[in-house]
Amino acid sequence: MYPADTVTAYYMFLVEFDIAPWVHYIWIPIGVWQAIWITYSLVNLCRRDAQTGYAMYFAPGSIPLSTYGTYTCALVSQVCSQAALSNGILNLSFTFDLVTALTLFFSIYFSSRRLQADTAALNQTGRSGQVMLTRGLVHNGIGLYAGWADFMVFLKLGKLLVFYGKVDDATAGGVCLILYAFYLTVRLAIDMTLWDAMIRHLLTPYVTSVGAMVGVLTQNFDADHPTTLHYIIATVLGVVIMLAVFRIVEMGIRNRKDNKRAKSRNMK
Repeated sequence: MYPADTVTAYYMFLVEFDIAPWVHYIWIPIGVWQAIWITYSLVNLCRRDAQTGYAMYFAPGSIPLSTYGTYTCALVSQVCSQAALSNGILNLSFTFDLVTALTLFFSIYFSSRRLQADTAALNQTGRSGQVMLTRGLVHNGIGLYAGWADFMVFLKLGKLLVFYGKVDDATAGGVCLILYAFYLTVRLAIDMTLWDAMIRHLLTPYVTSVGAMVGVLTQNFDADHPTTLHYIIATVLGVVIMLAVFRIVEMGIRNRKDNKRAKSRNMK
């Protein structure tokens, strides 16, 4: 299934806008965070009801079964993507990466929607801590993974343009990175408007984008012989940093306003 190891597969399709090899160490925090949220969710599936005393099925912080299902699909798709890349089938690997990114998005969406619906009930029953744990461990844990999956979709899109579309590295790199920055900008706008109530505390995809772009810059930028592609890489890095900072600041401001409104209501 894996005739070439990860490093060999990486150098099969090396381009001028690729990431530095050290960036692959991001799989360490991704793997650790996945293990933490999965353990947290599984050990809390069955617990005793505080009022009746009977054991019941309880998804901590309202993690629905659809989240587990879509997340499992994402893991299977990730394995298939690596297997395809290891066999030198770049277009199939890209397809599986796209499926991985989409299923991880829906995994977060299903859990966030359920949590939004149940937050009031959880707070009233003294389980407000589980709301914070679900946002911090589950949503942001999957978000770290999803952020990396999103970046790989655009990176492999650029590689497809080079190896299948016969586009030069500079043009393909510029196209895929500009599209990546545009995608993150649109996503931030949607997160701040349509989905603010659900995923306001989802920060890790934006943090991941910064790490990925730092990897692209350190691998390819040459201060002595700068090219147009190098300037595009640096510009996109600046954009994703601004988006990440803006997202964090915006979340803090909105949370502060909500807390003030809540205190005002309580005083009345």
